[in-house]
Amino acid sequence: MLSNKAHIIHFLKSTVTLVAVLFCFSTFGQDSIPETSKTLKVVPITQGKMWHTHVSDLRSSSPRYLIDRFRMEDIGATDVGTALNFVPGIQLKDYGGVGGIKTVSYRSLGATHTAVMTNSNVLINNQIGSIDLSSLQSFGLREVVFSAGQPQESFALASAYLPASTINIYTKVGVSDTATSFEVYQKVSTINDFESGVLGHFKFGKKGFVGLQAFSNYGSGAYKYNYNLTGSDEKFKRQNAELFNYNLTLGYGVRLGKHSRILGNVDYFNNQQNLPGAVILFNPTNDQSLANKDWRANIHYSRFKNNWLLHLHSFAAQNQTQYDDPTFLNAAGFLSSNYKMQTAGGGFMLNKRFKYYSNRLFFGSDVISSNLRSNEFNNSPDRINLNSVAGFSVWIKKVRVEGNLSHQLIHDNARSADSISSNIFSRLAPYLAVSVLPFKKVKVRFRAFYKNAFRMPTFNDLYYNFIGNTNLKPENAHLSNLGISYAKNFGDPMVIRPYDQKSFEINVDGFYNYVFNKIVAIPTKDLFNWSMQNIGETEIYGLDASATFSFTKNGWSGSFTTNHTINKSIDKTDPNLASFGDQIPYTPFYSGSITAIVGYQGYRFNVNAFYNGGRYTLNENIPSNYLDGFVDLNVGLQKRFELKNYMGLNVNVKAMNILNKNYEVIRSFPMPGRYCQLTLNFIYK
Repeated sequence: MLSNKAHIIHFLKSTVTLVAVLFCFSTFGQDSIPETSKTLKVVPITQGKMWHTHVSDLRSSSPRYLIDRFRMEDIGATDVGTALNFVPGIQLKDYGGVGGIKTVSYRSLGATHTAVMTNSNVLINNQIGSIDLSSLQSFGLREVVFSAGQPQESFALASAYLPASTINIYTKVGVSDTATSFEVYQKVSTINDFESGVLGHFKFGKKGFVGLQAFSNYGSGAYKYNYNLTGSDEKFKRQNAELFNYNLTLGYGVRLGKHSRILGNVDYFNNQQNLPGAVILFNPTNDQSLANKDWRANIHYSRFKNNWLLHLHSFAAQNQTQYDDPTFLNAAGFLSSNYKMQTAGGGFMLNKRFKYYSNRLFFGSDVISSNLRSNEFNNSPDRINLNSVAGFSVWIKKVRVEGNLSHQLIHDNARSADSISSNIFSRLAPYLAVSVLPFKKVKVRFRAFYKNAFRMPTFNDLYYNFIGNTNLKPENAHLSNLGISYAKNFGDPMVIRPYDQKSFEINVDGFYNYVFNKIVAIPTKDLFNWSMQNIGETEIYGLDASATFSFTKNGWSGSFTTNHTINKSIDKTDPNLASFGDQIPYTPFYSGSITAIVGYQGYRFNVNAFYNGGRYTLNENIPSNYLDGFVDLNVGLQKRFELKNYMGLNVNVKAMNILNKNYEVIRSFPMPGRYCQLTLNFIYK
């Protein structure tokens, strides 16, 4: 525990020192600049390219963060999970480097409390509930938006308003009728992990467009790590981590006059990988493998006229999974499990805008049908979700009020050879958020929200033979937030090329959640088998804080961002239990991050560090369950080369985990030590 405190003190000292250095560097030799504050968001332009220095959206009544592709390049993010690691309040659960699953927990709520969307289309997986964020690569993305409370997008579906938070992933393929463009992408690393991609976007006539993207991730994933369970410094190599997957995407659209359009896409994902298992004493290897063949197709129609916006959508998807364990200890001597989940749905969202465009009323509903078939289920579950939401957003002078009332009607059938069991759940859940901008010239905003979020156990939670628990109860969470944000711009943000400018922003949010029947997944021997349990009552409270400072001066530009989270999540179920009052598993009391960027003449040097505090791996907070905290420090250099005929080449070199520590996000799943990665991205526009 003492070493954990020392890590925190060292991390905070580094933060203060880096802030001071950057501030002195940016102000040295500058003349006095008139203090004006005309906007909440500053977007400096460096070398003719937009560079979004701010991550948080200060205009929102609830915490909201925007991570564009430039920021993802700066932090070396190769997938959506890694990018979200730098959002305050998010705890990334990373199960072991290459091929490892990545999910997020926001303010100690499970991954199923966060909806994942691509271009506002919700990704549904009732089998496992969560989406593996490592399968959503950064190539081809325009922006990742994380929103607590409710989504802010007018196109968001009714299902997106139900969970506690949302991740909206905006892609480049087939979403707009921009001019023809073409990209080629290649990443290589010293831990035998490789990525290749190609993307094209084309116009057809004046109204049609189509986009194509192909991406592949492959390699052995073999990296060395310290295996100190024996008390020695012996080096071992991560085994059974080979993978090969590819993803094909077709996006298309057509404009139907001035007021309407149709957009759609088809995705196919094929994944073949071995599962790196838990590193157990004298058995550091694993023999399991996993194969996925998934496809998804959706189409949506939107029409905007006379301040009315109608959005219609439908989708169909199929997920096939094959899991093999050739050394499983049963009568057959092996295990071969296959699953097929089919999902289809559709719905609408209707928005009414008013004189002040930010004022709106909305109403939407959708229905989703899912069924799962497997040779490992005694039951063949079916589920029908009918989701509805009605809400509003309105400005009243200096006060913004927004809210909604959502309803879930869920019908479950579990079919076996001789019986059918049915359950029906019906639940209303409110959301209300208020923000106040009390001063005219000083950009200080106070904000607060309350939300009730309700989530059902997944098919695997309930029925899977080895981990399923049919006694699991639905999880009911009461969420509240109280925060303040402040922004200050120095110079004139309306200048087209503001070469002489500074800006500063800070956000502080306190939160309090009370969760009944929290569903907790504890990993066991590998990444496929878990243990499911309810924690009757959980009390969660803490503080998220973030700050950003940015500047441009005489061709130099830079930004510094720091995020910090304090989180106390305790088991309040039964005073007679040993775990009563203890921190729940895999929830650090403190975590934080730093990102610093300096640019000059097309070069950008970046440093980012992430600290994850010590946490307990099981319910009881005893020394044997304690997992030490860690620091992940990365540095990078990138350069954009402007070529002829609207062509460019981005070169990004990154040294990852330069402290060379084989830390563990999840116990017994060691992460890579020091390694390097090189990314090349050729762009034609």
